[in-house]
Amino acid sequence: MKTNMFSGVLFIGGSQSIRVVLNLATIAVLARFVTSEEFGLIAVLTTISLIANYFGEFGLSVSIIRHQGRGLKRVANLVFWWTLIFSSVIGLGLYLTSGLVGDVLKNDELTKIISIAALLYPIVAMRSAHKAFVERMLRFKLIAVIEVSGAVVSAVVATVLAVNGAGVWALLAQQYALSIFLAVAYFTFSGFRPSWPRDLLNVKELFSFGGQLTAYQLTSIVGNYSDRPIILRFQGAESLGYYSVGNQLIQFLVMHISSAVQRVMLPSMSSMRDDLGHMREAYCRVFYAVCLVMLPSMVGLSLVSEEFVLLFLGEDWKRTGEIVKWNALAGPFLAVNWLNYTILLILGRIRTQLIFGLVQATATIAAFLIGSAYSIELVVKLYFAVIFVFSIALYIFISKMLSIETMAQIKNIFILLLSVTAMTFSVLMLSRWVDGSTLFRFVCLVGVGGGVFMAIEFIFERRKLLGLIRAK
Repeated sequence: MKTNMFSGVLFIGGSQSIRVVLNLATIAVLARFVTSEEFGLIAVLTTISLIANYFGEFGLSVSIIRHQGRGLKRVANLVFWWTLIFSSVIGLGLYLTSGLVGDVLKNDELTKIISIAALLYPIVAMRSAHKAFVERMLRFKLIAVIEVSGAVVSAVVATVLAVNGAGVWALLAQQYALSIFLAVAYFTFSGFRPSWPRDLLNVKELFSFGGQLTAYQLTSIVGNYSDRPIILRFQGAESLGYYSVGNQLIQFLVMHISSAVQRVMLPSMSSMRDDLGHMREAYCRVFYAVCLVMLPSMVGLSLVSEEFVLLFLGEDWKRTGEIVKWNALAGPFLAVNWLNYTILLILGRIRTQLIFGLVQATATIAAFLIGSAYSIELVVKLYFAVIFVFSIALYIFISKMLSIETMAQIKNIFILLLSVTAMTFSVLMLSRWVDGSTLFRFVCLVGVGGGVFMAIEFIFERRKLLGLIRAK
């Protein structure tokens, strides 16, 4: 099981890393050909799509991964058909109400985008059951190949269209290309073929679990993505464009890495959910690994956010630097939250998930509303404060549930915290003295900060790091 988990993290994490690089490179290119207003419109569409997709899936695909005993193909078949039905209805509903959405958000272009994007929902639904089937079989290498290939294809499509002046439609075409490719690939290689459903109404147990999970997912999406329509309404499409690009940069890094861990943990640890000792051991190992990756990378990115944005996006996107700075600081806490919510999902504590999700959603929406009344910079600062406080509360709850000693966990990451602190101090001090081009400053700050971090880790944590490598 440990070998499967580790190899799964390698494959999924590796593929996610490649996708992060591809997505960042694509954004860097598209930022030269697509306006901030057009990025803002796609950001609103993304929020609507996420909510619609969760309604369409209704949390049913997780039932395939968690299923124990016989009847797996029957469950997968029911999940396939109900997901397709729900998503088709939602796609039709969005098409019919696209004009109303455009009127509410006072943007006619958004009406056209939503109506054309409506067909995406049944396409995405057609891969849901097949993807869950592959994940349950722990075929992580296949998943990595499929998703990297899809990222390459969609990036090429978007880039070619953007260079030829397609504007916002290049971004929409990217979503279509990715969805179609993944649907065909998972259907082809999953080994699962849906049959005509004979007991389509015999789904009480699936809907009971899926309904609670969907309720949590929707509260999470509403809480985390309601910023798009709120900012569009109060600050306008241009400000939303700067904000959404800054958000995307962090989401690609945080969510791809976090989802890689979640996608491996969910099928791998579902079989040990009755063994608290193994769950606790696995959680502590993964917690340390997440902190080891996320703390130095996100804090480091926050420290050089201005130079990073100028190099990556250009002078016209300078305002995005402040967005990246604060969202990067929130990154490690978001990653730990993903881990903690995954533990609750594995243990079947969906109601607890929902309660935490409602509290977090309420607080984040309040932060978005208050912040957007003044500036997008205040939005990200208030969001960071909410995530910081909430992540501590959720971690305390998980620690008590798994009987984890807080001091032992702090001791486990003490050297890591020391390394990050030393890195931060060295970068802040050096930034006062280094002049020259943006590239020169960026290279110097990253080199010195990374060198300090690696040196302290190698001196004090060499045995732990080498032991982890040998053990795997």
